Amino acid sequence: MNGPSSRITRPKNLLAPPIKLEKAFDNPEDIQDLIKKGSPYKTLSAVHKNKGETSGGWFRNFWALGGKVIFEGAEPYFYNKRFIEAAKQSFRAEVIRPVAMMTNLNLPAKGAPFHLDLPFFRGCQNREVPSWLLAPMGYSGLFHEWAVPVASAITWFYDASVVNLNIGQMGWTPLR
Repeated sequence: MNGPSSRITRPKNLLAPPIKLEKAFDNPEDIQDLIKKGSPYKTLSAVHKNKGETSGGWFRNFWALGGKVIFEGAEPYFYNKRFIEAAKQSFRAEVIRPVAMMTNLNLPAKGAPFHLDLPFFRGCQNREVPSWLLAPMGYSGLFHEWAVPVASAITWFYDASVVNLNIGQMGWTPLR
């Protein structure tokens, strides 16, 4: 089967509504400088230690892991109050604990592959269980009883004069 109807998605009880922030950062130029400082970036397959796989133009660098900042200068972005408040609102939660932060750099690609971010399960996180096992655990739906809810904040930096984004049903387009 091909096409959107054949895609496996998370069950409705694990989804929280997205929150669109009009302003994610006070000084976006500062985070862009930090992105440049973080180079060179590893390929995604190298990060996940998936030998023999290609990354298809996907590069990554971690700024925080295990709830701790590991990249100097990332503190204000890891503890971004706007993201934390949006996660509280989306999940109707009182407490949000930032766990990890990464930078993904992607080359322009038509039809990038569909994916789920790596899920977390009680006792099975990416430090204990390899990514090649976590992904099918999430896709299968068999482990949702043990899933740990995770909020993700996604920020795109792009030249709005060149790129016009219309992301899924959210209908986000660049502000010009």
